[in-house]
Amino acid sequence: MSSMVLELNYVLFFIGITLTTIGAIFDVIASIGLLRFPEFYVRLHAATIGSIGGAVVPIIGVAILALSCTFLGPQRFFIFGCSIVIAMIIFFVAPVGSHAIARAAYRSRTVVPKYVVHDELRRVRG
Repeated sequence: MSSMVLELNYVLFFIGITLTTIGAIFDVIASIGLLRFPEFYVRLHAATIGSIGGAVVPIIGVAILALSCTFLGPQRFFIFGCSIVIAMIIFFVAPVGSHAIARAAYRSRTVVPKYVVHDELRRVRG
């Protein structure tokens, strides 16, 4: 292998490890937010941060790591593609699910928001 390919593999490996570490940091921050935040809706925001930053970013890091692992052979491109598709699915589905949970909790009056100055949804709810 040429030195250019080896240098590219090292750069890809470093980027993948960095993204995986950033994802772990997002998970820690989200778990602290789930424990410390006072209200359901704010905790739901922390959970969404954990699912996006703590799942999507490390999966992209794993995809980049797979590209740098030449010992995987041609399967590394399959791992890369599957990881990117999974990251995109989580990226688009997690906020929608979080919004659906918040809207269902609000409409069923299971959780009453404490710190609302102007409630625009109250007119819609009836």
